[in-house]
Amino acid sequence: MFSLTVAACGIGMFCTHLAASAQPVPVDLGTLMSEAVTQHPDVRSRKSNARAAGYELEGARWGRYPSLTTELQTQSGGPQTVIKVEQPLWTGGRITSRIGVADAGVGEAEAAVAEIEQNVLGQTAGAFFEILRLESRLDAARASETEHKRLFDIIQRRVQSQVSPATDQTQAAARLNQAITERIQTQRQIEAARLALEQMVGRKVAELAPPPHIGLGNWNEDSLLDAALSFSPERRRLEAQVAVANAQIDLARSQLMPTVVAGYQSRLGNLLPGEDRGRLYVALQLQTGAGLSSMSGVQVAISRKQAALDAIDALERTLTQQVRSIWSERQALGRQVEPVRALLSGADEIVASYLRQFQVGRKNWLDVLNALREKTQAYYALADLESPILYAEVRLLLLAGQLNAQNPIPNHVR
Repeated sequence: MFSLTVAACGIGMFCTHLAASAQPVPVDLGTLMSEAVTQHPDVRSRKSNARAAGYELEGARWGRYPSLTTELQTQSGGPQTVIKVEQPLWTGGRITSRIGVADAGVGEAEAAVAEIEQNVLGQTAGAFFEILRLESRLDAARASETEHKRLFDIIQRRVQSQVSPATDQTQAAARLNQAITERIQTQRQIEAARLALEQMVGRKVAELAPPPHIGLGNWNEDSLLDAALSFSPERRRLEAQVAVANAQIDLARSQLMPTVVAGYQSRLGNLLPGEDRGRLYVALQLQTGAGLSSMSGVQVAISRKQAALDAIDALERTLTQQVRSIWSERQALGRQVEPVRALLSGADEIVASYLRQFQVGRKNWLDVLNALREKTQAYYALADLESPILYAEVRLLLLAGQLNAQNPIPNHVR
């Protein structure tokens, strides 16, 4: 009997352990951001483009090495196979320009990777904090629904006892239905936000772990703006486009220059009288292309360079406005937190006081319902302040380059 009891206890403890281990572990923002930039298809696509650009650079560098060509000729003496090996001696900058175009293309592709990573991190953080905001509102909505049910039960008993008019019960029922509707709508919004977050990380996400106080450390508006302008992956991508255009200008101009090559030619097959089997030579080659297409290529590259420069100027203005707008938003939200918390500190007592005064005839029923409504709205307001403040700080740090794929949480938070 004793052994059966011990066995039963052991099985119970084992089942309890399994149940505890089956509970979903809350996931933090840093984990989700790292997962998003690791597996998001847009990031993988840009990284593949960056690898392709690296191979293009490798191919361009091979232009400095000898080239091998073969051709089959048919002459009166019979078929011949001609094999040529040519080493460029001077190309007028053509090879260097091609390498420059490819090298700038690598920089552009790498900046594009950083740009999409920044966007993915921002979208992931946005969905994360939206869920936290809505979950705080859901807690307030559930508490409001519970309180309205309690008030409805109170007024229903008073109406049944003919102490209060039926209109009071009607008002209580309307407010209760409104509270239920708000709770259902908030739950639906959470589902939509959670779906957006799951699309970013590529897996199901259960419970979220609220982040610690993030803060901005010693950063101020001007230092954040300077860092954002310096770090901006989009700006680096546009600057790389300028470098590509400069290299393309040099390449187009080099097309007008001759090429000097040293080569060796070997003939296999039937030779005509006086033909040599092999010979060394130095040749001057010139190929300008169709008409003035090379000059048109120069103008194309110049126009693209100017377009990239104009885009950089526009980006600086947009980024300046974005940083200053987020900073102002954070400051405005922060100034509202303490007044809302002060309002909430006495909200419960106000509702209880109004209910007591109603019972002795000093307040009407609508005053009680309005007091509860104001309390709920204050909780909603606090939820709409706390998470957006954290999100604004994350966005500023993200723009300043303090958050990235390798460092999803700033060092001063850890």
